[in-house]
Amino acid sequence: MSDITINDLRKLIKEELEVVLTNDEVKEFFDVDVKQEINEELDVETEKIEDEIKIALRDEAKLNTQIVDKVMLVLQGFLTR
Repeated sequence: MSDITINDLRKLIKEELEVVLTNDEVKEFFDVDVKQEINEELDVETEKIEDEIKIALRDEAKLNTQIVDKVMLVLQGFLTR
């Protein structure tokens, strides 16, 4: 069996208490603003999603340009016959 340190025990107790405490109680006892932490996490995730969307749109625009270029080459081939 592994030894549990005081810090491990405190962390475990804190995690268990946070589950049953209100946001206000968590802030009071542990000086943690749950709403702020959630908002910060949401901001980070939103930025990641926005970046992924930008990349997808850029890739789609490149693909559309390539398709148009190929269509133009085909049309030029028909016109030069």
